[in-house]
Amino acid sequence: EKRLAVARTNVKNRTAQLARLQTQLVSSVAEKEAARKKTTAMIAQIKRQLATIRTRLGQLNYREPTRFVKPAVGSLYYPVGVTLAGVYVVMDHGSAVKAMAEGEVLSIQNMRGMGQTVILGHGGKLTSVYGNLSVVGVAVGQKLAAGGPVGRSGTSPYGEMLYFAVYRDGAAQEPTRYLN
Repeated sequence: EKRLAVARTNVKNRTAQLARLQTQLVSSVAEKEAARKKTTAMIAQIKRQLATIRTRLGQLNYREPTRFVKPAVGSLYYPVGVTLAGVYVVMDHGSAVKAMAEGEVLSIQNMRGMGQTVILGHGGKLTSVYGNLSVVGVAVGQKLAAGGPVGRSGTSPYGEMLYFAVYRDGAAQEPTRYLN
């Protein structure tokens, strides 16, 4: 009878442990799905915003730049299961973020999932996006030299990092080309 009672207790404890693990797994899957949906919404928002500023970009007198400056220093991070138009650059909170090329500030917005975001137009229908900024150091219409200060890095949904993307005529470009 003692063995049976011990076995029942063990089964009960294991069942409770499995229930806790199942709850944790479901929670983890839900968090990952929420992060994926947030990132997808963020990409859609950037695309909508870029469509609205194309007219402004067409008015810039810049030719497409040939000289680029590394806008941020850090390792690259790609969230698992998330499709991005850009990349995350892991860097200390408050690190300097620079303009990748000569350009003009087209937009500053607080975007869902990206926080404070700056979009620069560089001419030739080339734009760059700097998201998750803790400090914005520019104003709309301000002209920047290549390497000019855009702001300071902040925190993303994945940790302390900058979101960086490049578009040509609204189509995402490979951002690592501008980070090397």
